[in-house]
Amino acid sequence: MLRNRSLSHIWRECLVAGCVVLSFAACSPSTENETPASPDAIVLVNGRPVTLDDYAAAIGALPKGPNAIRPDDEQIVQSLIDQELLVQHALTRTDYFRDPVIRRRLIQLLMRDVEPGPPNDAELRQFYDAHGAQYAAQRQVRFRQLRFPATLPRTKVRRFVTQLQDANDRERVIASLERIAAIPNPAHDDQAFYTERRLARTYGPSFAEAVLQLSPGDVAGPLRSTVGWHVVWVQDVAAGAPRPFADMRET
Repeated sequence: MLRNRSLSHIWRECLVAGCVVLSFAACSPSTENETPASPDAIVLVNGRPVTLDDYAAAIGALPKGPNAIRPDDEQIVQSLIDQELLVQHALTRTDYFRDPVIRRRLIQLLMRDVEPGPPNDAELRQFYDAHGAQYAAQRQVRFRQLRFPATLPRTKVRRFVTQLQDANDRERVIASLERIAAIPNPAHDDQAFYTERRLARTYGPSFAEAVLQLSPGDVAGPLRSTVGWHVVWVQDVAAGAPRPFADMRET
């Protein structure tokens, strides 16, 4: 294992193989086959630069405090060369990549590199134009209703609908029908707006579809639901509309 071998052994192997090339970047002209030196390179190790950023990071990692012992610049640069040499040597050892910890960390780094960054405004606008209808505010309806048992004949409920449609005072008719025929419906809120999803969850999809097609002032029925017959009087409708791009962008 590498940890059981001194750095001098690695240096010796590289030197024997003729692969260690150290040169100061400012004084070393690049050749056609060499990797171009980084403008801020301090030294090249086999063509790979040790840069000023590397040097600054090494300085920043040094112990702080009045009693801290700070190595001189030559020692710091030599340490950076040694580290680069170790990295280059490790890259030649394919057996290292079978280590589960190393493999897991490499996969994490690679996944980070391939994951797309956040979309820009142009990409967001393009997606909004193509799919904005999916995020439109849903049509909602507020309505009064009378609920009757499912066992009540449809024709009788239909008479109640006609009675309510023809009435000049619908509130009086509703109050009368609530006393003599309708059954309580505590699940319904006369002041609430209902979306298709909420109506379908409470009364069933066919009831929701029928009610959402009505306009303010309409009286409709008999409408069958999962809980019986209904006579519906629509109070108000909030039409669905696409949400503005600015609002969608923040979400």
